[in-house]
Amino acid sequence: NSSMPTATQDTTYTYDQNGRLLTETTGGLVTSYEYNNAGLVTKKTNKVGDVEPGSVYGGVSDFSTHTYYTNGNMMSKFSQAELCETSYTYDGAGRLTLEFFQSSGPDYQTIYQYDASGNRSRQTYIFDPYNETNDLFTTVTEYTYDANNRLTSVTTGTDTLSYTYDNNGNMLSESNGKTYSYNVLNQLVTFVNGEYTTTYTYLPNGLRASKTMGNDQNHLHSDFVWDGDDLVYEYVRNMYYYPPLDNCIVYNYGNGLISQSNTETNEYILFTKNTHGDVSDMLNASSTTLAVFAEKEFDAFGNGGSTGYSAMGYAGQYHDYETGFIYLRARYYSPAVGRFINEDPIRDGLNWYVYCGNNPVNYTDSTGLDEDLDKYVNDNYSGKVTVTIAASRPVENSRIAVNLDTMDVGHTFVRIDYGDGRVIYRGFYPANTLSTDEILTKTNVDGIVVDDATHDWNAAVTYEITVEQADDMVSFIDNYDSEYNMVTNNCTTFGAKVLESGGVEVPTSEHKWTLPANAKQMVVDYLPSEKLFKGVVANYLISGLYGYSPADAVQDFKNSPQHVLKYGGSTYVASNKHK
Repeated sequence: NSSMPTATQDTTYTYDQNGRLLTETTGGLVTSYEYNNAGLVTKKTNKVGDVEPGSVYGGVSDFSTHTYYTNGNMMSKFSQAELCETSYTYDGAGRLTLEFFQSSGPDYQTIYQYDASGNRSRQTYIFDPYNETNDLFTTVTEYTYDANNRLTSVTTGTDTLSYTYDNNGNMLSESNGKTYSYNVLNQLVTFVNGEYTTTYTYLPNGLRASKTMGNDQNHLHSDFVWDGDDLVYEYVRNMYYYPPLDNCIVYNYGNGLISQSNTETNEYILFTKNTHGDVSDMLNASSTTLAVFAEKEFDAFGNGGSTGYSAMGYAGQYHDYETGFIYLRARYYSPAVGRFINEDPIRDGLNWYVYCGNNPVNYTDSTGLDEDLDKYVNDNYSGKVTVTIAASRPVENSRIAVNLDTMDVGHTFVRIDYGDGRVIYRGFYPANTLSTDEILTKTNVDGIVVDDATHDWNAAVTYEITVEQADDMVSFIDNYDSEYNMVTNNCTTFGAKVLESGGVEVPTSEHKWTLPANAKQMVVDYLPSEKLFKGVVANYLISGLYGYSPADAVQDFKNSPQHVLKYGGSTYVASNKHK
């Protein structure tokens, strides 16, 4: 397409012997990293050419430093460019309780308190405009919830904002007149704010396809194109002008979001990011001299950062300025209240609305779903290259391969983490739902490899590997073109083959499948009434079920010293990993 922007630059990376990212180079911008013994980033430097950090006004030579508590939570970060330091305090549950911003100008601190269910109950904002403790301005905000952890009101001083919900836990309205509506999949489809209406559509895989703001005659329409979970193209038509203005925004990725280019303005914008993945500076890379022309700054929960130059911001994610929400694939996140606007679709844990367990400084959630596996790997292998194989079982604490009440067979998937922000989840499925005949006759069918970041799990095993091993596994996945077979080439078989492709020992093996006691009778009942020797035929059909299975995988994983267990119904993750 001749209208697509072409002003892009290659990005190159270097790594140390532990697979940790050392440098990232795009054009004239070099970003370098230093680490402590735990693999946590202690210093991040952006540098252009030989310019020393901080020596050029408006340039991009600067650095930030970071300190940590012994449990890995960030204690403080210092920005040389802004000459400011932010420190953090947490409670025993790892929840952020204090964010303290200090600079040569005004200081502020935000204190967070929580109820027994993990909901934010009070926020105290203390602003010190003159760096004098006798001139403090304090604002207290109180939050109330119903029995289902739905936010019902936010009160600041004498002002109260109330919320209503539908029976599925989706936020329907705010007392300021804003309203929301959803489809049968609980996806936000309409937002109304006074005379302005925004509509959203979605692809079959759940990702957003488009949004339209305005009315039939005058509106701003965006179509979105995805590569996996990454937004790569945004086609924008502005109908407020005649003739309409068209723009194609291209988002480029490597170690996270790198840049964007626009056809309408012929701009190529290079991003710098902090260690959380937030877009911090925007550089005019179309110019012969790299220089910062816009900045974004976010608090711990993602508030702030407003600028019209790019929709990308907090954690490198897309911001909808019409709602103030951040689009996180499965759900929309509201940084104003630090929570999602509707329930977790997989209903993980006890509270289905909180964001990152109220520890947004150290974790991100790009899917709006369960972050436990990410948390476990980040806690135990931060900055290291790893592969994780995870599985869910169909029957609690059992090797029974199929739950005949729900027809669930469990699932196995893999997670490859380069330790630099690049994380790949993949699982193998039949391309179409298996028929009973295909199940009983163990028929080969078309298979499909999909992004599996949303699947629940019961047990997992993580291995530390090299970049080369990770590359071999990713190459194997990208070229995997096999038929699916429920017994001989299923999701667990796929996971085992991925590990083998990188030379990693598989922590499970093939077994004779354990079936429920009533499996034979169910097969007999399914066979046609005129079928002779139905019992013999049933025995034949359910015999020879030998191979990998998610149920066996979960039980086998427990024998690995690197295993981790996720306790169902809770976000608590218990590990017996040997450090």
